[in-house]
Amino acid sequence: MILVYNILECGLLFAFFARIALNTWKGKIFDANHMGVFLFFTIWMINSLLGLVAQSNFLAFYFVHCAFPVTLILCILFKNKSVYLYIFLSALIALNLYMKNSFIISTSYLVAFIMMVWQLILFSKQSKKRRSMSVLYVLILLVLLCCHLIFRMGIEKVNWVDSQYINYFFVVCALFLLTTIALGHLTLPMFLKSSNKMKPKTLLV
Repeated sequence: MILVYNILECGLLFAFFARIALNTWKGKIFDANHMGVFLFFTIWMINSLLGLVAQSNFLAFYFVHCAFPVTLILCILFKNKSVYLYIFLSALIALNLYMKNSFIISTSYLVAFIMMVWQLILFSKQSKKRRSMSVLYVLILLVLLCCHLIFRMGIEKVNWVDSQYINYFFVVCALFLLTTIALGHLTLPMFLKSSNKMKPKTLLV
């Protein structure tokens, strides 16, 4: 059952990035102001591949928790999405993976949760398009909350196999994630913008 879910999740994410690539070829790129959304899908794509191809649950577990909240925090804090931000973000994720410090990870989750709520409040005061886009951010916030709970239960060594209620919780989290990916497909056109590449002028002889 887990393998079927991993294949479904990976397939939906692959289709999402295929659509982005196709739109980029047509001259529409992902809006850098919403790069947190793009990186959210990137993180889950890597996680799916780790679970499906590498079959490394331990690495997949820590990768998500070390990358997800930190990425959201930096993308909200820094409006200028320069290459230096992504270099710093990659270094921070690598350091997080090396340390695997539960206090730092839990703290980053709490900070990311507060900042996401704050961003949603700002969206509610903006244009209708922004408010429509905020629905996806709400689902990302719910996934963030689920991931934090999963992390806490993971480090507390909660028995996932023998607990029926925790298995139900896992199903709810999986549904949240699949719903987020599906909504990402539906709202993708909202997050795209023209690349504004000037076409070469035709020389008249």
